[in-house]
Amino acid sequence: MSCLKCVKPVSRKQLDWDTYFLDITKSVATRSTCLRVPSGVGAVLVLDRQILSTGYCGSIKGTEHCTEVGCLIDEVTGGCVRTVHAEINALIQAARPVKGATCYCSMSPCWDCFKALANAGVTRMVYAVEYRIIERQKMFAAQCGIKFEHLGTGVYTGSTKKKEER
Repeated sequence: MSCLKCVKPVSRKQLDWDTYFLDITKSVATRSTCLRVPSGVGAVLVLDRQILSTGYCGSIKGTEHCTEVGCLIDEVTGGCVRTVHAEINALIQAARPVKGATCYCSMSPCWDCFKALANAGVTRMVYAVEYRIIERQKMFAAQCGIKFEHLGTGVYTGSTKKKEER
């Protein structure tokens, strides 16, 4: 005899894996200390549906954060150079090789982050918000056989205003 009771199943829609991991990037992004993107930027490295590591935008260890002293803006690119990007921090934090992994990002990877992810063996990059400059990443992703997927509707134009929706 069993003292276990059966519970009738309840119909509940489960998130698909991409949406699930992109949602996690939003939580990770809340740790960002760079003010350039008000909502922050988060990244999650995933292999076989298991999270390998997370990363967010933050200053070099032991240095002051943008939230403390302000952003250090590059006059040529308009980007903050004080911070290490979320994707790079996720690679640094990974406890094992990431070859074949998917990188979920709250914002599309910049060119430098794309190169690092590609060289580390990441085979798929999925992002929610498209940054203003990504044509080079799209071209090289196609050449390298990397899936580069925009699953959101947001577009970031580089202003500090909230993201614009398409």
